[in-house]
Amino acid sequence: MAFDSIETSRGRRSDSNIRLPERQHAAVVIKEIRATPVNMPFVAPYRWASGLNYGFTKVVVEVETEGGLIGLGEAANWRHAEIIKAVLAPPLLGESALDIHRCWQVAVPPSETLNNTENNDVVRAFGAIEMALWDIRARAAEVPLYLLLGGKCRGRVPFTEYFAPRPRTEEGGGEETPEELGEYCARMVAEHGSSDFEGKVGFADRDTDVRIVECVREAIGPTRTLAVDANTGWRGSTARELLHRFVPLRLRFVEDPVAGYEEMAKLRLHSSIPFSTHVANLPAAIRLGVPDSFALNLTTLGGIFRTRQFIAACQASGIGFTFYSGETGVGVAAYLHVGASEPYLSQPSQSLLRWYTRDIIYGGPFSPENGVLTVPEGSGLGVSLDQEVLSVAHREFLRDGPIESMVSESESGLFPQLPLY
Repeated sequence: MAFDSIETSRGRRSDSNIRLPERQHAAVVIKEIRATPVNMPFVAPYRWASGLNYGFTKVVVEVETEGGLIGLGEAANWRHAEIIKAVLAPPLLGESALDIHRCWQVAVPPSETLNNTENNDVVRAFGAIEMALWDIRARAAEVPLYLLLGGKCRGRVPFTEYFAPRPRTEEGGGEETPEELGEYCARMVAEHGSSDFEGKVGFADRDTDVRIVECVREAIGPTRTLAVDANTGWRGSTARELLHRFVPLRLRFVEDPVAGYEEMAKLRLHSSIPFSTHVANLPAAIRLGVPDSFALNLTTLGGIFRTRQFIAACQASGIGFTFYSGETGVGVAAYLHVGASEPYLSQPSQSLLRWYTRDIIYGGPFSPENGVLTVPEGSGLGVSLDQEVLSVAHREFLRDGPIESMVSESESGLFPQLPLY
């Protein structure tokens, strides 16, 4: 699918029951919402349980007000651009960018409707707009976003170094074997002072998975943290065996070792290694005792406000929370402000930042040093778009379509399928 950069023109709601005093609030009345899909390729594809991942296609959201303020947000899926254009933007035009709760009410269908007739894409797409609304709030106040979120409890936010097998390209990669992955991680320690590591397993045989973890642990030493992500690539018996073999390697957690909370709960009976997941279901986690931590992004639950509510509930329930990888500099900046303002977010989040060929913000991509990124101090998110790079990344989307993240390497071209029952 190819389409031009999506934008909406100004149009006020005729049924709005709120009339903002023009002199006081015109500067924050929403005038236009733009949603631009952009291709973000990696220097080399990485191997995971679903094949080869060549990069991500994201959507850069710009919310512009009557007074010329522009807030930035990011949607995780290129399909969300059309949702923003057709569903979310029209009712938001003419609303106050400061009234985030009202923006949710006028744009997002009731949860009963979503749960019965729709998927969660509308909520996720709104999360990108909501991020931009927070950016506008802080820009209007001329303060960094973290000050509107309660202040800064840390100035540097921890992130992991990532590893996965990557074929060699002209731009990078070349870590194909467990030994080469260990050498890569040792180089990251030497060059960047990396203190926390996470990487892919679940795409090969059992001995290879174990050998990868052994080589990385030997390379980074006993004191740096190490976690792995199986992306539900194991079945129950395989997961039980591997978790037993991983015990002496001191893993911080295993992410999505099996498919589903119930299977994870059965696996808990055989291992004390903590589990993490990208699937947000807090009531099930409390009921079943797994996972031990969630790894989400800021749009999964509908934006910064609802994510912070979820984090508070995780803290009260004794369940961890981190952010997952793959965002552009816009999404990463939002992570940093939330991470700076939430005392509970002390664990390192995922990072693929060194693997991108470019970023759509000036000065990007962010580059963790000594395991941390410094929180931006400018107004709002503290980042600005590089319009030239944004145009190039969007033209590539129009020309090539979205980047493939699940390219099969099997002779049949098919992926292994999970059982339906």
